[in-house]
Amino acid sequence: IEYWRSGESAATVLAEEALADARDPVLKARCYAAVALFAGTVDLPKAAASAREALAILESIPDRDPGLVAAALSARVRADLFLGDGFDRETAMRSLALEESGPPATVDTRVVFKLGQWLRYIDDLDGARASLEQAEQQAREEGDESSFANILLNRVIVATWAGDLAGATELAERMSDAL
Repeated sequence: IEYWRSGESAATVLAEEALADARDPVLKARCYAAVALFAGTVDLPKAAASAREALAILESIPDRDPGLVAAALSARVRADLFLGDGFDRETAMRSLALEESGPPATVDTRVVFKLGQWLRYIDDLDGARASLEQAEQQAREEGDESSFANILLNRVIVATWAGDLAGATELAERMSDAL
């Protein structure tokens, strides 16, 4: 809630406060993953370090939650990409597979959606388009209306970058209807 109300910095502070109080290793890993997620656009070194801390803790837990591992892996992929260390496609695919083995989250928080963003950043516009179309299809099939605007916004960006202005206009109209 604080993320949407006040932004990444405020959510990062809350996640760090929770981390300071956490004693259970799984809870610590969750807190580190949350810091990695929320710091992902405001403090990239912190995001990368927190994702790695979460993964290190999770390695020592025998029955680790695949969704939590996927979240930590995807936060690491994103932070490394934004830090200029390249796109780790293998880890992104591993995260996607792990996430699919757990209960579904909202589509615009899943790796399939994030993959569409990451592929856009490395100029794989066809891959980004396909991933975002898949995310939109999942949202439609599951009735996840809360994800449509974010998915369509990213589809508009991909269409614009690809020079498909007619497609971007159509997607923007659909996005406006989804709001």
